[in-house]
Formats: sequence, C-alpha cells, structure tokens
Amino acid sequence: HDDFNKWFWYRMLWNPHLDAESITAEYCRYWFGPDAVEEAVEAIFLMEETLEKPAIDNIGIARAVELLRSAGSKIPENLLRTDYRWRVILQKALMDRYIQLELQRGQALKEEAGRILTRVGDSDNPRADVARAIKVLDKPLETSEMETVIEEARRLGEESNEVIGYRVPASFIVETFDLTEINWWKKTLQEALASEDDARARNG
Repeated sequence: HDDFNKWFWYRMLWNPHLDAESITAEYCRYWFGPDAVEEAVEAIFLMEETLEKPAIDNIGIARAVELLRSAGSKIPENLLRTDYRWRVILQKALMDRYIQLELQRGQALKEEAGRILTRVGDSDNPRADVARAIKVLDKPLETSEMETVIEEARRLGEESNEVIGYRVPASFIVETFDLTEINWWKKTLQEALASEDDARARNG
C-alpha cells in the first residue's frame, strides 16, 4: 500500500533504529485508532508475506481479509467517516482473495477436465471425450463467493473514491486476465479438434 510504504520509509529515514513492528503499529494507531491496531498490523504483515508465497494455498490471504473487516468495525466513527487508507488496504486484501479463489476454481476445473483427457488415448470416441473436457472448462469460473468478494471490493472502491479520489483498479480489470489458463486450455483443445477436422477433409 503506497501510503503505508511512504510512512514506513519516512519513519525509517528519520530513525533507522525503529523496527518494522513498531512503525506499522504507529501507522495503524494514528489512522485507525487504538482498538484496531492489533488486527490491522497482523493483516498488513500477512499481505506482505503474500507477495512471497504462492497464492493458491496461502491461508494468510483469507485471514488478512477477516482481520481487516474486524479492524474496520473498531475504527472510531469520526476516523472511519473520512478514512480511505483502511478501505484501500482492504480492497487490496479482497483482490488477493478473489485471485486466490479464481486460481482454486480454475485448478478444480482443470483437474476435472484432465481426468477426462487422460482416458482419451484408450477411448473408443476420443473426439467426444475432448468435447466433454471442453464442456467442463466452459463452466462458470466465477463462484458466488468470488462475486461477493469483488462486489465488496468495488463498494469500498467507490467509498475511497469519494473520500480521496482513488480506488484499487484491480477489481475492474482482473476478469480480463487468463490467470487460471482455462482459456488457453480451451483454445488448445478446440484447435486439436479443428486440426482433426482438417485432416479428415484432406483425406477425403
């Protein structure tokens, strides 16, 4: 989070003997109030760890969202009313969670399709099996939980936009990326079917 990063490095430059925990706690206390400090600090450190871990099975991603939601309920109303920092941090945590859920869903669909494809070599009708695998991959990628997560991120984005004129753009572009490689799988299988059709046409 850019605002937190600026705070962190300015404080380090002012006093290089400060530790990361105390600087982070100071930031959270100043902007979110004393009751939200512990949960907000833990969430920030978890989000930093997320940058260095595979997202698909990182339990810290969901934990960070829970912590930030809880911290938000403890921010005093006078601070929360004009706060954008907590909203921006939570937006980023929610997008981490959305991406994680998308990767998990994509893995499940690819595993289901993969079980069909492993039998193609011994199949009496391999073309039908490939078509079945494509049909599996055509299942909706976005689950109801993913919809809830991205809707919350976008709502918070509208709120932070009202306060400071900024919202996390990821919630508006994440769906344009083939993060799960599902589209690549479908394209490859469809090309395989088309290639077979071309071969049949050439052979009469």
